[in-house]
Amino acid sequence: MRDSSDLLWLVILGGIAIVVLVGVPFSWREWLRERRAVQGASLKRLAIDAAIVAVTFEAALFFLLWVPKLWDSPLVFWVARVDLVCFIVGLVCAFAWRGKARWWLRGCAFLLPIISMMLVVGITAE
Repeated sequence: MRDSSDLLWLVILGGIAIVVLVGVPFSWREWLRERRAVQGASLKRLAIDAAIVAVTFEAALFFLLWVPKLWDSPLVFWVARVDLVCFIVGLVCAFAWRGKARWWLRGCAFLLPIISMMLVVGITAE
C-alpha cells in the first residue's frame, strides 16, 4: 500500500500538471488575440513575448523532470539552472501584461519552478 505522503505528492503534481496544461495554452491563445492591440515592437510587447516563451519552456522542463532516465544524469542540475532563469524572466515579464490570462501566466511562472526545484531536490536526495 502506498504511503499517504506519496499520494499527497501525486495529487499535488497532478494538480499542477492540470494547471499547466490549461494555463499555458490559454495564455498563448489570449496573447495571440490581444497582440494586435499592442502597437509596434514596444517594450511591453517584447516583455509579454518573453514571459510566454519562458513559461512555456518552464512547462517543458517541468514535464522533462518526469523522465526517470534523466534522474541519474547530471542534466538534472542543468534543468534546475535553466528553470531558474526561466522563472526570473517569466515572472518579471508577466507583470507587463494586463490581459485576461495574466493570472494564469503568473501562476504558472510562480508554481512551476517551486515544484520543479522540489522534484530536483527529491531526485538528487535519493
